Amino acid sequence: MKKLKFILLSYSVLFWFLLINGCQKKSVAPQEIIATINGQPITLSEFRLFYELDPNFGIDSTGFNALRDELDKLICYKLSYIKADEDGLLQDSLLRIAREWELSRAMLRELYRQVIEAKVQISDEEVKKAFLENSIRVHVRHLFSRDSLQIFHWGEQLKEGGSFEELAHLAFHDTLLARNGGDLGWVKISELDSQFAAAVKLLKKDEISSPVKTKWGYHIIQLIDRVDEVTFSEDEFAKQKQLLSRKIFSRKSREFAKDYVAEYVGKKFNPQPDPKVFQKLWRAVTRETEAERSLRYTVTFTNEMIKQLKWQLEENLQEPLITYKGGSITLGEYLESMSKIPMGNRPRVRTRGDLSHKLAIWVRDELLLREAFKRRLDRHPTVRKEVQQFMEKQLYFLYLQQVLMKIDIPQEVTDYFSEVPRPANAALRKFHTLQEWKWWKAERELMNKLKLLSVEVSIDSTLLREENRQIDWQSRIRLIAFPRPE
Repeated sequence: MKKLKFILLSYSVLFWFLLINGCQKKSVAPQEIIATINGQPITLSEFRLFYELDPNFGIDSTGFNALRDELDKLICYKLSYIKADEDGLLQDSLLRIAREWELSRAMLRELYRQVIEAKVQISDEEVKKAFLENSIRVHVRHLFSRDSLQIFHWGEQLKEGGSFEELAHLAFHDTLLARNGGDLGWVKISELDSQFAAAVKLLKKDEISSPVKTKWGYHIIQLIDRVDEVTFSEDEFAKQKQLLSRKIFSRKSREFAKDYVAEYVGKKFNPQPDPKVFQKLWRAVTRETEAERSLRYTVTFTNEMIKQLKWQLEENLQEPLITYKGGSITLGEYLESMSKIPMGNRPRVRTRGDLSHKLAIWVRDELLLREAFKRRLDRHPTVRKEVQQFMEKQLYFLYLQQVLMKIDIPQEVTDYFSEVPRPANAALRKFHTLQEWKWWKAERELMNKLKLLSVEVSIDSTLLREENRQIDWQSRIRLIAFPRPE
């Protein structure tokens, strides 16, 4: 049997919140409060982060009304928490497990912020170089699908001589992109999704990419033309400087974080699994006498499975599964910790390698959390704020799901989505699927219910209108020129 050894990888998920927020702390001026709920402020920076992270923001509408709808949604997140408190939901065991899990994630994010912040230095030369690279103009077209198998199939059709224009009709249906063959026109690299842009940079003129994954789904991209000659503009540079700096910060932070994990966890603790105990665990998971065999399907560490593992391995629970410099973690401690993780975040394994990899991630985070607790980051205001925002979102979707289950679908709506071709209906035309209509309807019903709470809400419309003027809606429309899911 090969000796097990952990390879400790940097955990990029921990950075997404950090990189969007940035590391610089600043006091909040009174004029930056865009709304209040019972006197509690919603800052402009909090609202910006909210709508920047919403992939659906600006798709159905743009301008002041879209921005106001997004602020209403953020307010409803917070009203959901107030309603949950009134309903006694905050003491629900599953929600408490979710809260504790998010607390640990927020502590890890704050640990990385504190460790990485002082190390990241960005020069004007770096930002100017990035500006010139991101100002390159490209003419591209693409196909899009939420289904990776579908996009792979279209890619094979293109290799066999299939028409990009015909496939665009399948990808985009009756939209403008269907009529123009998925053509996004001339755009700056900086206006595209970062993963989309990275793929474009690798293409030669007229070349078609392999399937590309972005936060929207999957794409096949063709570079029609490219213009590299860029004239430096101080005004344009000033507009993009902050965003470019954040992108550079993101890249450098990942590099420093990888080094930090290797130094702190790898060199200081050097955690390693005990091969014999690990093998016993794997045999119990597979229920096979030959432990090298992979499972026929992926399994999750459910409560029932954990209970069965504890029963099967009762005599081994006190044995050290992990040893590190200065201590160890027993098999029993590991299994107990799994029961305290929300179901959606628990390990999913199919092979022995899967289990080893997931175990390595868990050990790394456990050791980093010890450092976070030493720094008392569980009491840090940013950590508490992130946990609060997480709970607000979870409770909003909990209530939304309850409304969805009771949605009454009018016959007119049912007929619209069942007929092919679809009849003319201006009110329903913006919806691609019945599920999308139900989601829209449920959100509005929930918002109306939440607004009936005895809560005082005020909105600074002047600041909201000023924020609307600051948004480059044209660039945003270009950025999200990929269709919504069908």
